[in-house]
Amino acid sequence: MRRISLLLLAFTLVLVPAANANLLVNGSFEQGTPTGAFTTLHLNSTAITGWTVTDENIDIVGTYWQQKSGTRSIDLDGTVNGCLSQTFATVPGQAYAVTFWLAGNPGGSVATKTMFMRAALDSVPFSFTTTGHTTANMGWIQQGFSFIATGATTTLDMCGTGLNDGWGCAIDDVVVDVALPTARSTWGRIKTIYRP
Repeated sequence: MRRISLLLLAFTLVLVPAANANLLVNGSFEQGTPTGAFTTLHLNSTAITGWTVTDENIDIVGTYWQQKSGTRSIDLDGTVNGCLSQTFATVPGQAYAVTFWLAGNPGGSVATKTMFMRAALDSVPFSFTTTGHTTANMGWIQQGFSFIATGATTTLDMCGTGLNDGWGCAIDDVVVDVALPTARSTWGRIKTIYRP
């Protein structure tokens, strides 16, 4: 009998950003109205270059907490849950990847902060638990999702959810880029076949 060993692999199609080109304007929130510790921006505000507050209010945060990079980031819960949005050019049918850094305002009575991001037909929830973190040690983690554009422009919405208590998800360094498919091996094993 002959014994033949085959390596079986399963592959998953993963969408990854094509490069570090950002289709968003001011994805790090560094440009716009100066802020001290933080400034609450209300509905229809365009004080952050490239962005519009499209629901209730958000905070542009300066010295109040440790930034992921630069000197400014966002709290999606100003005095209540708010939304921050930007519209950018897309190609219908093209896949895009969104990446960003997530943390949470350590204050408030609830440790888990919640939000969602929405683009085209996709709305994705995210959460961050602030247990063990402080304004000096925010614990930033990178998050992301992908979407397929349905039009010549797409709006990215970032919205806080939760208690409306003024202590929400923190966002920094948002990047949207064309996504390229890549095959990634998810597991492998040896299967032995016996033949006469």
